[in-house]
Amino acid sequence: MSIVHHLPELPEEGAVVYADNGDLYCADRAIYKDGNFIGGGDFPFPEYTMSFVSKWFYLDEYGGNIEPDESGNKCYTVSFEKAEKMSC
Repeated sequence: MSIVHHLPELPEEGAVVYADNGDLYCADRAIYKDGNFIGGGDFPFPEYTMSFVSKWFYLDEYGGNIEPDESGNKCYTVSFEKAEKMSC
């Protein structure tokens, strides 16, 4: 089973997730609050509501599946393609 969740399943309130945002918009980090996926919020981008989310995953779960390099660092890109291959 993959770490990726699909709506109508929703994350916990206040969770930091990575969510798709439909075909016309980029996937982004979001905070789930008050029933909405809220992206942005880092200068210079204001917060915005992601209106076309169909799938998401917890970012801490994703990072927990990444092995550190030989110096102990975890440097990685985030993608649904990789997340689909990660198990819970």
